[in-house]
Amino acid sequence: MSYDFSTSAELGKFFPKKYGVRIPVYIGYSEIISKPEYDPLNPDIKMTTIIKNMDQKERDQHLKISQDYLKRKTFNVTNIRINGNSEKKSKKDNKKKNIGEKELEKNKGGRSKGGGTRSSKNKTPWHISNWSTSYGYNETFISNINTEHNILKIHTGAIAYNYNISPRNVKPFTKVKLFRRKPFRIIKDINFYYAPSLIAFRTDLRKSYNDIQLRNINDPTFVLIPTFDKQFTWNRTYDLRYNLTRGLKLTYSANNQSWVDEPEGRIDKDDQNYKTYRNAVIDSLKNFGRTTDFHQKISGTWSIPINKLPLLDWTTANARYDADYYWTQNPIALNPDALPGEDSIIDLGNTIRNNQAFQISTQLNIERLYTKVKYLKNIDNQFKGKKKKKKKKFRDVSFTKENVKLKKDKARSITHNLRVEDVKLKVTDAGGKEVKGKTEIISENKVRFISENDVEDAKIEVTGKREIKENALKIITDYTLYTLMSVRNFSLTYSENNGTVLPGYMRDTKYFGYDESWEAPGWQFLLGLQDPDLVPYAATHDWLTDDTLMTTPVIYTGDQTYDFKATLKPFTGLRIDVTANRRESYNESQLWTGGINEPISTYRTGDFSMSILTINTAFGKFTDSTYQTDVYTQFLNNRYKVAIALANERSIYDHNYIQDLLNNPDSVNDPVNEYPYGYKSTSKDVLTESFLAAYTGQDIGKFGRNPFPTIPMPNWRIKYDGLTYFDVIRKVFKKVIINHGYRSTYRVSSFNIDPEFDEYRIGTSAFSDATDSIFFVPEFQMEGVAIDEKFIPLIGIDVRWNNDMSTKLEYKQARALILSFANNQILETSSKEYVVGFGYKIPDLNIPMTIQGNQKLFKSDLNIRVDFTYRDMMTVIRRINEEDNQLSAGNNNISIKVNADYNLDKVTFRIFYDRIMNKPRVSTAYKTTNTHIGFSLRFNLSNI
Repeated sequence: MSYDFSTSAELGKFFPKKYGVRIPVYIGYSEIISKPEYDPLNPDIKMTTIIKNMDQKERDQHLKISQDYLKRKTFNVTNIRINGNSEKKSKKDNKKKNIGEKELEKNKGGRSKGGGTRSSKNKTPWHISNWSTSYGYNETFISNINTEHNILKIHTGAIAYNYNISPRNVKPFTKVKLFRRKPFRIIKDINFYYAPSLIAFRTDLRKSYNDIQLRNINDPTFVLIPTFDKQFTWNRTYDLRYNLTRGLKLTYSANNQSWVDEPEGRIDKDDQNYKTYRNAVIDSLKNFGRTTDFHQKISGTWSIPINKLPLLDWTTANARYDADYYWTQNPIALNPDALPGEDSIIDLGNTIRNNQAFQISTQLNIERLYTKVKYLKNIDNQFKGKKKKKKKKFRDVSFTKENVKLKKDKARSITHNLRVEDVKLKVTDAGGKEVKGKTEIISENKVRFISENDVEDAKIEVTGKREIKENALKIITDYTLYTLMSVRNFSLTYSENNGTVLPGYMRDTKYFGYDESWEAPGWQFLLGLQDPDLVPYAATHDWLTDDTLMTTPVIYTGDQTYDFKATLKPFTGLRIDVTANRRESYNESQLWTGGINEPISTYRTGDFSMSILTINTAFGKFTDSTYQTDVYTQFLNNRYKVAIALANERSIYDHNYIQDLLNNPDSVNDPVNEYPYGYKSTSKDVLTESFLAAYTGQDIGKFGRNPFPTIPMPNWRIKYDGLTYFDVIRKVFKKVIINHGYRSTYRVSSFNIDPEFDEYRIGTSAFSDATDSIFFVPEFQMEGVAIDEKFIPLIGIDVRWNNDMSTKLEYKQARALILSFANNQILETSSKEYVVGFGYKIPDLNIPMTIQGNQKLFKSDLNIRVDFTYRDMMTVIRRINEEDNQLSAGNNNISIKVNADYNLDKVTFRIFYDRIMNKPRVSTAYKTTNTHIGFSLRFNLSNI
């Protein structure tokens, strides 16, 4: 049997509307009673048989404890507010709209236009509409054959304050005439806000009490000890948002989690110890509970007004700073070995940590810069888009000759040198009368005239229009300038993340993260700044625990990232996106204890990655029999050169170093003696530089002795779609896109830093290897380095024909190189992939279908796609010491994919066929073929 009753009501309706009171109330009550058919203690016997021989009292008692009983009570009052009469406000607002502008200005106190207004909801910080409160009570009672009672009571309460306004923006120099000029724009736009835009506070209390009494079903006379679970938490959150200016914005948020301590035992108002319990809880509440976690975050963003400086409006710059501070109470532990009278609590202090995130980015819109120079702007407009046929330009040219003697019917040649064939000839006599005759064009520089009469003193005028051809020097200049103008935008982003974790911190947190004395941990730590002297100072000023059980280290973390992006458009239709990046991170652990000014031990690790250029060696070929490559041979040859270079540098800084000493004096013929003293062919610093130089195609020394290069190399992606600008191509194709992409990354993962490394000794350490005392140990202990190179694709052509057919051709190439120092091996994986794809679209295909007896005609595009892929991959293990290459894995993969899709209103119907054939290169693997065929339905539920 079960029943459930619930109701909700708005009690604010009982108050006058002008107060705008909202009191939403929810009440719920439910019971579930489950009577078993079989006795729970004897599942094979029915209940009627068990209670048949019992008297009425025993029967009622047994039925009561056998049944499953659940009761719930709920009472919630959520978000109680007093908003005022919104309808009255609306009428006032409409009335204000009808007032003239002058009267409106008067009502606003003469505030200028655009000055901003206060929020219509929160007129003043102390207005009651800024406040809200909530209360909730939930109770659950459970009983069954195993549980006499399980009572859970939860009380929740909250008070919230939210003051959200739109403060007026003040511009003190906006009316100064001098600052209205463009050079003074940065001064004219100086502004500030006189008040924050958000002040918010919320406090939440949650008290739960769980009382569980189990039955002893084996011996009812022995009562089990009840268990109690009490949790009384108090959370407080704070939020502040203050826009100092339109470009400079600050936010502050904090969250304090506290625990209200309660004495042990049952909570019973009739108990004689209840008064002691109540006083203890009240005392804890007066102290705002016992803080267990505190987190505050300070953030600032700044749009740097560099674009308001003269001639720099084509640049933008932004900066962001985030500071996080955490205070966490460590778990309280009891000391089982404590003697009577000794403190049984082991206090290992608390844990504080901070995090600093800083980012600055700048973007140069160089394309906008070109528009500031008229000549460059004209060149840019000239080459943009499809070239139009230029109209020919002409200029008038003429030739005149006087005192010419003409004879009847006799031809007279005139050389005018105008370089124009289409000319007009005019002949006049001494009196200005036109002489009639016949004109013949001989060439662009010569004409012939046959006069009908004799003329003694004739005047001949030749006129024409000569085409103005563009100056070859100007054409060369324009193309050269446009090529130099190919860089369209440029962006650079630098981000840095640093953090410190300090365990064993013995101070509490009271005010904004400070302790009661406003001393620890210092404003620098609270603002996320990383101070290397903080931990020594804390250790010697009793901030840290001196308990020997504290073995948690202090942890420093850091991360630096550079990202570079640029877009180039050398000519119409060609776009080149260039990227470069560099990232370096570290993690340092230090074990400290109170009273000392230096760590007991230090351990530092890190990771590194950077874009690199390895295209010089990307197209080397394997030797069929040995899988040897020219670049690997170069790597082997580089080792001796690098070792000599390292030895020469060491001899400069260490005058006691003699590189001619034998590495193995007991065996003169040992190959290790070919290398200078302290170095061998598999020294980590020797292998690292040899590896970088060989696979980047550079000379040794290009990257220095540091395995972490400083300057990242560019990677790129190229797209060209300008072929369709030509009429010949456009007659056949709708679109032709040519793609090319290159990406190569150099990585060093999980390296350790020798804490005792002598920084004055370049490239090597003053400390020797424990396994062989004559070889120097480098500063960085690395597991290995890797290069990952991909052409995505090397060349790709995507064509869409005028008949709605599409064709795709791609060739991809990739290789991965891992140099392992654990076994002195190079693992090289290379792959080549060829893709041929065809597609065809049948537009507006009509397909009739019968759905639930009704005929329906669907009209949609049918898209058909066929892709063929051939992929060849192989992995070679190169053992450096043995100078041996072994094929360890590889396969030839052929993939055929066919699919067609058709849109049936809200459903996309797709049929597909996939077949993958895999042929391995090694004998330990088998040929495999996988075939998938089927259909799929994709339902689009949007806009339903």
